[in-house]
Amino acid sequence: MLIFNPLFIAIVAHFFVLFFYKNISIPPLHFALLLLVFLFSNFYFLSYLKKFRISGVSFLQGLHWRFYSLIVVGSSIIEYTYFGLPILGDTLYTEYGFPFLHHIVVSSWLVVFIKFRSKKISYLMLIFAILNPIFILNRDLLMLTLFIIMARFWLSGYINKKRFLLAIPLILILFSVLGDIRSPNALNAVDLPFSFDLTASYLVWPIIYFTAATFNMLNNFNSLSYDLYSPLITTFPEYYKFIVQFGIFGIIVYVFLAMLPIFYSNIFINREQRVFMLFVYYQLIAGILFSSKLFNTHLLFTLLLFSLMSYTSSRRWVWKRAVILPKINTQ
Repeated sequence: MLIFNPLFIAIVAHFFVLFFYKNISIPPLHFALLLLVFLFSNFYFLSYLKKFRISGVSFLQGLHWRFYSLIVVGSSIIEYTYFGLPILGDTLYTEYGFPFLHHIVVSSWLVVFIKFRSKKISYLMLIFAILNPIFILNRDLLMLTLFIIMARFWLSGYINKKRFLLAIPLILILFSVLGDIRSPNALNAVDLPFSFDLTASYLVWPIIYFTAATFNMLNNFNSLSYDLYSPLITTFPEYYKFIVQFGIFGIIVYVFLAMLPIFYSNIFINREQRVFMLFVYYQLIAGILFSSKLFNTHLLFTLLLFSLMSYTSSRRWVWKRAVILPKINTQ
C-alpha cells in the first residue's frame, strides 16, 4: 500500500500545497530528486510490504503485554485525575502530563495489538486507545492510533472499503473539532496564503495539518530564506534539516539514513519487531508531515520498551522449549 510509503505522502503533500496555496512553486530539481528517490526506493518498499503482510497479524501475546496494558490504563487514569481533561478545558494540552509517565500514557496505541483472552476486554481497550488521545487533545497520538488500527486491518487481509470511505469524512470532522478545541481562534491569527476561502470549512484544520510543514519548506525555497511565513506555523518536514545541511541532495541523505535500513532489516523474527516497525513507519510519515519524529525521547522510550519485551518473549520461548519439550519426549 502506497499510503505506508513516507515519500509517497511527501509527494501528495507537495501537490496539496500547490492546490491550496497561491504564489508558491516547487523547485524542479527538488521535486525531480524526490520523485526519483521515491521510484527507486518503491521497488524495495513494495517487496518489503509484501513480506511484511505474509508475516501475518502481529498480535502482542503474553502476560507481560497484558500487564503493560494495565500500566498504560493506570497511568492514564493518574494523569486524568491529577491534571483533569484538556478536552473539557481543565488544563492546557501543552501543560498536560508528568515528565516520564506521559511516555507510558501516549503509548496507548499499543493496546490495539495486544491480544487479550476476552473479546469484551479487547473492544474496551480499542475504545480506550481511540478516546485517550481525544481526551488529552493529542493529535499525533490520535493519528498514530488510527494508523495502527488501519495497519491491523490491512495485515489481517480484510478492509471494508465502504466503512473506510465513510470513516474519512468523520475523521476530517473530528480533526477540525479537536483543532478548534485545542487552539480556539487560532485560525483568525494564522494568515496563510490560501487559494480558497477555507475559514468556514471543516477542511481547514486537516489541510493545515497535512500541508503546513511542506508549505514552510517550499516558501523558504521560493524566498531563499529561513524565515517562517507565520510564527504560529513552526513545523518543517524532518528531511528539511538534511537539506539545510547538505543542500538539495539532503533528501537522498535522509532516505539512506532513515528508510533504506528498514528495507533490509530482519523484522520477521518475532511479533515485537513487526509492531515496532509499524511504529517506525508512522514516525517517518509524521516526520514528513509535521516535524522531527525520529530523534526524540519517545522513540527512545518505545525502542527500549520493545527491546525489553522482545527479550522477555525470547526468554519465555527458550524456557518453554527447555522445560516443556523434554517432558513431552519422555512420555
